[in-house]
Amino acid sequence: MEEKNISQMPVLQNGEAIGSLEEGTLTGKILDKQELLDATVEKVMDRPFPVLQETDTIDHAKELFAQKHAAILVKDANAFTGIFTKSDIITFIAT
Repeated sequence: MEEKNISQMPVLQNGEAIGSLEEGTLTGKILDKQELLDATVEKVMDRPFPVLQETDTIDHAKELFAQKHAAILVKDANAFTGIFTKSDIITFIAT
């Protein structure tokens, strides 16, 4: 994650979101239990990010971020098409 400058990412299996990895919570878990450095993703992942449909409104995205989600997945009728993060909002507002 650090190599690609990513602070959160979804965990997908067979096209479905089954969990997430977030830099902050992952770091905390590893500091508490160093043996987790050798654990599988399944053992350290958090709950999945919420999903927005491409047709949902920005207001819906704001509601989800207000619930303290680090990221939101975007999906069309068939597959995930993107990820929307708090950093994206800051970049959008700043430009």
